[in-house]
Amino acid sequence: MEKMNKETIIGVISDTHGNYNRKINDIFKDVDYIFHAGDIGNNDTVMTNLESIAPVYAVRGNCDMGYNTSHLKNELNVEIANNAIYMTHIPHCIDKQKAKDANLVIFGHNHYPEITELGNTKYLNPGSASQGRNGYPCSIALARIKQNNIEIEIVKL
Repeated sequence: MEKMNKETIIGVISDTHGNYNRKINDIFKDVDYIFHAGDIGNNDTVMTNLESIAPVYAVRGNCDMGYNTSHLKNELNVEIANNAIYMTHIPHCIDKQKAKDANLVIFGHNHYPEITELGNTKYLNPGSASQGRNGYPCSIALARIKQNNIEIEIVKL
């Protein structure tokens, strides 16, 4: 059981497409959990590396067709440190009611980082950890949760 006064750190990653940047090990070294918002890739490299750091929650992305991602669902709801987290891959597939009920919504697909707020819900796209687009570098994110406060940091790779 997590202590209420303890800070819980979540590493957030998306769109790895089978590529794993070793810098992720250092950036995620102190995280309590890792959330992968899909397009993991069709080899074991990414998940094996992430699972060696912390427990991993993951959803399937539109490019995840391989044997190692077929068991993943398209969306996920989980509670971490008394905060509801909803995750899916494609932004236009976000369930509005589930998002409204969440403290944090995580998504990917666009390959560029984004942090927005709507009401009491924060929306986070960590960007792509392997293929930046539209002038954005590869990136991941850290979400620090302390009680009902969530602070998000985008980290360039």
